[in-house]
Amino acid sequence: MGGASDAALASWHALGLRYGTAYVYPKSALAAGDKAAFHALAASCSTTGYAWTASDSPDEVVAKAARLRFPLMVKPVDGSGSKGVTHVARCDDLPAAVACARSYSASRSVIAEEFVQSRPLAMGGEAASPLLVGQTRAPLRATLVLPSAEHRGATASWAVMETSNQSLAAQKKTAAATSSFSVFALEPFPELQPDDDLVGAITDVLARTGAELEDGDIVVVASKVVSIAEKRYIDLASVTVGPEALELSAKTGKPASIVQLILDHSVAHFLATEKGPIIAQHRLGYQLTSAGIDRAGTEGAWLLPVDPDASARALRDALITHTSAEIAVVIADSDGRADRRGATCISIGAAGLAPLRITEHTEPAGRAKRQEETFTDMVAAAAGIVLGQRGRGAPVAVLRGINFTPSDEGVASMIHRGR
Repeated sequence: MGGASDAALASWHALGLRYGTAYVYPKSALAAGDKAAFHALAASCSTTGYAWTASDSPDEVVAKAARLRFPLMVKPVDGSGSKGVTHVARCDDLPAAVACARSYSASRSVIAEEFVQSRPLAMGGEAASPLLVGQTRAPLRATLVLPSAEHRGATASWAVMETSNQSLAAQKKTAAATSSFSVFALEPFPELQPDDDLVGAITDVLARTGAELEDGDIVVVASKVVSIAEKRYIDLASVTVGPEALELSAKTGKPASIVQLILDHSVAHFLATEKGPIIAQHRLGYQLTSAGIDRAGTEGAWLLPVDPDASARALRDALITHTSAEIAVVIADSDGRADRRGATCISIGAAGLAPLRITEHTEPAGRAKRQEETFTDMVAAAAGIVLGQRGRGAPVAVLRGINFTPSDEGVASMIHRGR
C-alpha cells in the first residue's frame, strides 16, 4: 500500500485493519520514514549504496555534505512524503536546503544523500519500476521484518529474511549485448560563449530540428563546450613562464605559455618523439596530449572542466528534467597516442552508464575468460566519427541503441591511481 502524503496514513491504517493487510500504522509508517534506518538496512545486506551524511547540527551537515558527490538530495531524517526535500546541484545551495529540511524534522536532524539515477528498489514484492540493466529488466524481491518496537527516536533493527534474483553487484557487471546502434549530431549548433547555457543550447537545437531524446540514449558532449560553459578560459598574457617551459617550447615549437599551462596542470610528462607531442599525466589522473589544454586563438586557452564526472552528472540531470528521457551523458576529449600520429576521442567524464563493460565467456576447452573494456571510451570514439571534424561546429552527438549498465561511478573510477 502506498500514498502521496501524510494525510493518507490514517486511511492506510483503516484499510489495513479492514482487509487484513500487513501494513500497520504507525510503527511501520514511522520506520519507513527513517532515512538512517534505511542506510543501516542497506549496509547489513552488504549492498553497495551511495554516500550520505546526517546530523542535527546544520553547520556539520553542510560541511560534510559539501564533500559528497553532487547532485544531492537533502531531506529531514524523520520526514515523510516530500516535505522539506530539496535537490541540490551546487555547494552554495546547501545551507538553504538544510534549513528547509530542519524545519520539517521533529528531531531537527537532516540527511544529505548522493542522488543516484535509475536504481529503484522495492521491498516486500516485485518492484513496480525494476532496476534497469541496459534494456533488460531484472526485478529484485525481498521480504523484510520490520521493527516491532516503537520507532520514533529509536534505532531500527532491520533483518532481511529472503532475497531472490540476481544480486545488485552481479547486475552492475553485465548488460545485454549490442548488435547495432545509430549516431547523429545535433546541428547546426550555436557557437557558445563563456557562461552560456549549454543545456539550453542542446534543447534548443532539439526543438529546432524536431529531434527528440529517447530513453536509453547516450548524449556525448565535446569537453571544449563544457569548458566554455564553465568559463575555464585562461588569458595567456597572465601565464608566468618558467625555465622548464622555455626548454620544452624550444624542443617542440609549442608556445611557451601553453607549455607552462601543461606543466601547471600535470604531475608528469614525456615527449612522444624528440619534437613532441607532449604526453602529460593530468592532475585528475588522465594521460592526455598537452594535458587536455585547448588553444583559444592566439591569446588564450581552455582548461579541462574542474570535475568532468560532476559536469556530466549535472548535464544528465538537467537534460532529464528538460526532456523527461532517461539518458546518459559522456564528456569526450580528443587525444593523441604516443605510438602513432593523429588523434582519437576518449571519455573524461560520464554519468548514467558504467565506465567499464565486463565481458565473460567460456572457451571450448572450458577455460573461463573475463575482460574489462573501457566502455565510455568506446562510446566517445563512436561519437567522434561525427564530432571529430574540425570546423564543422557539431560538439554534441546522440548514440541510440547501445545497451549499457546504469551507473554514476564516473570515468574517474577506472583511472589508475598512484602513478
